[in-house]
Amino acid sequence: MRRLFLLSAGFLAVAAVLALAGCEGPTGPEGPEGDSGTLECMQCHSENSVLLAIEGQYENSVHNKGIDFERNTPPCSGCHTHEGFLARLATGDPGTIPNPSTIHCFTCHEPHTNGNFNLRTQAPVTLQLGGTFNMGHGNLCANCHQGRVYNPTVKAAPDSTNITSSRWGPHHSMQADMLAGSGGYEFSGFDYPNSPHTVAVTNGCPSCHMAPPFGGQAGGHSMNMTYEYHGAEEELVSGCNAENCHYGAVEDFSYAGAQAEVELLMEDLHAVLLGRGLIDADGLAVPGKRTEAEAGAILNFLFVEGDRSVGIHNTAYAAALLESSLSELGATASPSEAFIARSEVKRFMR
Repeated sequence: MRRLFLLSAGFLAVAAVLALAGCEGPTGPEGPEGDSGTLECMQCHSENSVLLAIEGQYENSVHNKGIDFERNTPPCSGCHTHEGFLARLATGDPGTIPNPSTIHCFTCHEPHTNGNFNLRTQAPVTLQLGGTFNMGHGNLCANCHQGRVYNPTVKAAPDSTNITSSRWGPHHSMQADMLAGSGGYEFSGFDYPNSPHTVAVTNGCPSCHMAPPFGGQAGGHSMNMTYEYHGAEEELVSGCNAENCHYGAVEDFSYAGAQAEVELLMEDLHAVLLGRGLIDADGLAVPGKRTEAEAGAILNFLFVEGDRSVGIHNTAYAAALLESSLSELGATASPSEAFIARSEVKRFMR
């Protein structure tokens, strides 16, 4: 027992020495009463209620929950792990991460290097599906929130697109592509306009997802857009109602029928694709040789669905992708409600 105690004490002593050695470096600014090197540290390591609130918000974020962070081999590791993301930014190659960790504060910020909470990068992002995303603070998000190149690509010749896997498509979370108005399959002869969000939301994703928060549930560093209040689900519209945006006119996400428009078109296209055996009950592509119309329509369905905003990010582009897909398949959108919603959206976007 005594030997175990001595060993433990020895280890603690060594740990203390290493900890002290690890703190060696440039001396910080002179502190009060000659206590140098503490002022900069205390900007973060203090009883700062703002930082405590941010920590609480982030605990409720999807990023913090570590979705698929065990995907530690490339290319997945470049977005699903903290270490892989940093390696990808530095060299373009995320590599295999032996001990992956979830996305956390230091994934987006590097205060111990910069002495501030600036983002690691705000460089414009070349999207894998084509085009460039350049929206200030949102550029950091676009590094991961974009579609990936799908194989095979859609070909114009009849039955020339041979889909061999149910996982075919642009992957998930292609919000940057949608907001940039690119990445969907654009059939010849159709117009693919963009909504005002593509130019008006200058800082991209954080403008809405990091809007003034509702406690720790939504906005801020939770980045969530919905929250529960008195047993009911509410939508965070504080970002929409900012002075330089909708000026208090937005009560919920169905503003001007935007979501109703896209949701009805999605239901129409889903019914056609499912009825023709082009997607399965889970909404995944059914393998087989496809025409341009079939493959393009499957791709656009997966693209709009994977964006997960039901048209909010770019209503005009999402609606155009779905409408052109239905047209190429020789189908028509539902009348009545769909027509009314469509008319309202188009009137709003003029």
